[in-house]
Amino acid sequence: MHSKELWPFIFFLGLVAFNYPLMDLGKTSLPYYLYGAWAFFIIIIGLLVTLKEYKGKK
Repeated sequence: MHSKELWPFIFFLGLVAFNYPLMDLGKTSLPYYLYGAWAFFIIIIGLLVTLKEYKGKK
């Protein structure tokens, strides 16, 4: 997958992750799920940006 194809995929993955069906599964530990999922998306986006900059310098 190219970088341009990953951005919409990450966007829709975020929509699914922060929507009703998955949020309802973790009702008892909702704060942990929210913080964990949010941190996961921040790390993934940071890695994508870093890899894109690294490839651009080569």
